[in-house]
Amino acid sequence: MIGQTTVQPVYSTKGRLIRNTLRADGVFCGLVGMSAVAAAASLATLMGIPAPMALVALGIVCMVYATMLFALAAREQISRWAAITPFVLNILWVVDSVIVLAFGLLPLTTAGFWIVVILADIAAVFAIAQFIGIRRMLQ
Repeated sequence: MIGQTTVQPVYSTKGRLIRNTLRADGVFCGLVGMSAVAAAASLATLMGIPAPMALVALGIVCMVYATMLFALAAREQISRWAAITPFVLNILWVVDSVIVLAFGLLPLTTAGFWIVVILADIAAVFAIAQFIGIRRMLQ
């Protein structure tokens, strides 16, 4: 009798949530990055940021980060530490946003304040989804 071997799918269902969350985070970061680069001067005026080049730099960083998220999501196996890194970075984004807002580190307009709040909220949602995805992946 010929023995049967089972082939495990490349993308197991245990890692589906973390993989999809990384992709969604990548799409969002890429869009934020492209918007920041393309409309740096307008956004700087709207937000009250004195240096539009800061938004260009942030946009470039966001686009590079988005590329890294897509590369991570495309891996056959996502290690625990590789999955934890975007989670931690999203938490840091939220904490940094709170610090900027709480201590008035930037002369933000009302629109700028709310843009920072909304981006921090979205980062928090991604962090929560990534945390749940990591937990499921490790079960």
